Amino acid sequence: MVAEATSSRLSGLWQPQSHLKYLYYGPSCVQKHLLRVLPSPSQSVRHLNRDQDPPHPAIRDPPGTHHAGTFSHIKEHGPAAGVVQATELVARDPSIDTIICVGGGSPIDAAKLISFRTNEKAGYYLIHLAIQATLRAAECTAGGGYTKADGGKTVFMAPETGVSAIFSDPGYINYTPAQL
Repeated sequence: MVAEATSSRLSGLWQPQSHLKYLYYGPSCVQKHLLRVLPSPSQSVRHLNRDQDPPHPAIRDPPGTHHAGTFSHIKEHGPAAGVVQATELVARDPSIDTIICVGGGSPIDAAKLISFRTNEKAGYYLIHLAIQATLRAAECTAGGGYTKADGGKTVFMAPETGVSAIFSDPGYINYTPAQL
């Protein structure tokens, strides 16, 4: 499905793609709704966030028995090395069917690529949930990019890697580094 978008100086339209099923917003929406959107009560999730200090609340307080682990080594601009390492961790645990990314463009794009690479190796895409902490809007597309070891940028587009649920909780923006 191709989404139409229009914009003018004072108004516009964003029509989500078919992969987006939920968009929660407002204070505490993560705590209220995160467990509700997990695809299965028996499956596991892996958290992904940018390499930063202090960690996001979702990383300090993961979703109970669903938590398979946290990977917090995604650097700014998504270097491929971090994505490769995170993809290998996901591959070691076949119960993982969901990835929750916390942050802005780097972890969101990295999660899309991890899902894409998981499909290449295991034959399935991960459910992708995004807790946004910036206003870059990477969570609104089914494409992304990463930085290769030589510094070159690579982009990709795969509708199946799009975010299934977006959480826009003002409590998480407090953890965004000031320079972003």
